[in-house]
This record gives sequence, C-alpha cells and structure tokens, in this order.
Amino acid sequence: AAGRPVVFSLCDWGLSKPWEWAANVGHLWRTTGDIRNNWNIPDAKDGKCWAGGVVINLDMQQGLEKYAGPGHWNDPDMLQVGNGALTDSESRAHFALWCMLSAPLFAGNDLTNMTETTRELLTNTELIAINQDAMGKQAFKIKDYGELEVYYKPLLNDQLAICIFNRFDHPVIVEMDWKTFQIKTIRDGKVMQLALNIDRKEIYLDSVYSIRDVFAKKETGTTAQIIEREIPSHDVVVFRLKKKNQ
Repeated sequence: AAGRPVVFSLCDWGLSKPWEWAANVGHLWRTTGDIRNNWNIPDAKDGKCWAGGVVINLDMQQGLEKYAGPGHWNDPDMLQVGNGALTDSESRAHFALWCMLSAPLFAGNDLTNMTETTRELLTNTELIAINQDAMGKQAFKIKDYGELEVYYKPLLNDQLAICIFNRFDHPVIVEMDWKTFQIKTIRDGKVMQLALNIDRKEIYLDSVYSIRDVFAKKETGTTAQIIEREIPSHDVVVFRLKKKNQ
C-alpha cells in the first residue's frame, strides 16, 4: 500500500512475548519496557521489573537469541550513548553489546550536538559490521561468572565475535584460554575465585584463529596463545576471530 519498502516495528514492551509470534508479522519487536538513561537502575511496574537502565535491558535478552535472525529482530530499545548519564566505559559497553545482540541501532542522543568520543563510538565501522553481519545471529552468553561474562556471536564465513564484559565496579585483568573460553580473573595481583553460573562447554575452538581487537583496530595474535587484557569497570573488550587458513 505504501508503494515502497517498509520496516514494521512492533511495540507492546514485550508484554505479550512478541518474539514468540511476531516474526511473521513485522521485522522487529520491543522485548522490554522503555530503556532509561542510566546504567543499572530497574524500572518496576506492579512490583515487576519490566525495563530500566542498560544492564537491566541487556539481561532481559537472555534466552531470546533463538528468535532473532535476518528480517526479524529482538529490540532492547534505543541507545543511550551520548545522553550524559553513562561513563565512556559504559557507553562503549552499551554500544558493543547492542552490536553483539544484532539489535537495531537507534541513536537516542542529539546528533547535532555530540562529543567527538560519542561520534567515534557510534560510527565504529568494525562494531557496526558485527551488528550487520549477514548471518543475523544474536550473541549469547557462553560463560557467566556473575560479574564477568563472555558473549559469543557466530559470523559469516566461520568467523566469530567474542565480547568480554566486566560488570564489576572495579577494573580486572582477564586471561582467556581460547580453546575452552575459560577465563582467569585477576585483581590487585590475586586470582579471583568466581563461580560459573553459565558454562557452555559444548562451545569451544578446534582450530587456530587470528584475533583482531575491534576497539584497538589491530591484529593481536592467535588463539594458540592465552591473551591477557585489563578491562575497566563497566567496560568490554571485543575480538573478531578468523580461521588462520581463510
């Protein structure tokens, strides 16, 4: 009727579980109530949390990955990058995680008045390429150590995107064993004893991959070696992996 292509976005704030039925009706659907311009303050209604800050809406995507794919997407609501409440680290984590989720990237800030840091983040071509990958796979957690999480996103041509998310209120050093995706977490020179809440042992690497640090925009070795990174509080590191024989 419109005479042109239309993207149909459904919104009932996730109340009717649209991910279960909306793929044949529209192209994307809200999975939560309205996101708030903060990091992790919940927004409760009738005693039930239905939305909130970035982390609240992120956590509400857990288990929804099987419903997302080309032409039908889970929508955890618009980006709060550049709206003043998030730190630079939190903004990086917010944008990177929404890219990993294959979420619609609606900029919620004033595009006519933003800092260079905000502009560079929102136009990070390597993160956007992960978001727009043609496979359309939504990332999911393969390791959950409570305040440290590993997200895994399959990409086209047997490539992968891996995001390590530090939810702690302090920086940590992480050492990643790429074959098993097991992480050793270090604070102040001491190994932290963290319980595993999610451990997808069936997901592992049986080949050697080259590693590209997406934020640093450079190659950083291969999965044959353990990699070490310091991750600031409420921040992420994102890696793109490519098989060495490709």
